[in-house]
Amino acid sequence: MFRGGFFPAGRIACSAISAIDIALWDIRGKVLGVPVYDLLGGLVRQKAVCYPHANGNSPERLAEHAQSLVEDGWKFVRWGVPQQGEVLDPSWAVRETIKQCEAVRDAVGEEIEILIDVHTRLDPPHVITLCRALEQYRPYFIEDPLRSENMSTYHQLARHVAAPLAVGEQYATKWEFRELVEQELMQYARIDLCIVGGITEAKKIAGWCEAHYIDLAPHNPLGPVSTAACLHLDLASTNFGVQELPRKPGTTLPDVFPVQLEWEDGYLLPADGLRDWGLSLMRRQHWLIRTVKLRHRSCVGPMEHLRIGRCESVSGRHKTCPYKNSVSLHCFLT
Repeated sequence: MFRGGFFPAGRIACSAISAIDIALWDIRGKVLGVPVYDLLGGLVRQKAVCYPHANGNSPERLAEHAQSLVEDGWKFVRWGVPQQGEVLDPSWAVRETIKQCEAVRDAVGEEIEILIDVHTRLDPPHVITLCRALEQYRPYFIEDPLRSENMSTYHQLARHVAAPLAVGEQYATKWEFRELVEQELMQYARIDLCIVGGITEAKKIAGWCEAHYIDLAPHNPLGPVSTAACLHLDLASTNFGVQELPRKPGTTLPDVFPVQLEWEDGYLLPADGLRDWGLSLMRRQHWLIRTVKLRHRSCVGPMEHLRIGRCESVSGRHKTCPYKNSVSLHCFLT
């Protein structure tokens, strides 16, 4: 699928590839009766530490929310650079983020890790000012400080900034990670398994990062399938750092996935009783799995239908998957 077209696959095609790849890993695990992390090399940890998203329209409100998250058991707190209404004033955002960091650090103490997401919204001069000012608050990392089109700007940032950087959630291929990994311009790789090519490509990037002492902080803004795929990569990767988890398991699509992963005191774990079963998710058996007919145009051959496992679309009707509880292509749709 990636190489079947004349033009390189973009983010939409790579997202489709990711969905199929994750589904196939899940099916393989279910057929063999083993967890996906065993297929990736086996456990190197029993659970993965996670971070939630804190919010608040003032430094004081943000600090209060961060403190409540810590009281709930989280070991990390993360928030994004603020803006005023629909407008982002870079200078104001820098000043306000510094105030936020001071308030949150005072509220949660020294034992809790803090993470700040710039979301690629500032230019190099403002980012340098912000990162240098935040170093006194010891952030675990500063996320996506610069736009992702020109990775060379990270050379400039590395010359001026000592705070750890986390980059990569917008990248759709391993080649986009190449300069940042090989030049060691980041400390954490924000691999998005639902864009980069699924578990298969994410595992390659993870090993590449390990050789350069870069840890993993997988991007995970989506639902149960994305979360499960991330967890299995985390459990099988020696260079895992922290996992994004904006919502606790069971709060998203519980009617579709009644059995999801477990959360305990800031850590994500496989669902109890399903540790040996694919991605450790259970889909309701009476739900039909919607299937999608995918076509790709080859520069040397005719249009082809892509079959996913033994599920395929037939004249607009649906066939159920032979593996009754397989996640299959639901990750395509959520």
